Amino acid sequence: MLYRSLVSCMVEIGEAASKTTPEFRASLGQVPWPSIAGMRNRLVHGYYLVDPDILWETVTVYPSPLLAALDEWLASQSDEAQPCASIEEEKPC
Repeated sequence: MLYRSLVSCMVEIGEAASKTTPEFRASLGQVPWPSIAGMRNRLVHGYYLVDPDILWETVTVYPSPLLAALDEWLASQSDEAQPCASIEEEKPC
């Protein structure tokens, strides 16, 4: 069940990464966008070749730099571009 959950999450991240604009990808040049999309493609189309140890390493090591880069980008945006800070805010997301 954990394996299937990790695969699903990685597929979603890869799909989202492939839908970002070239400008956005350029603004976060330190993020390995082709590798993220490539992982998604391997998980979807070459699932029978996936090494569970490599998947585990990817899930436990590589999201931290991606999350840090996204956090930095979000902090640089205006308040209107950021999601709601809490559910208690009356401002719509």
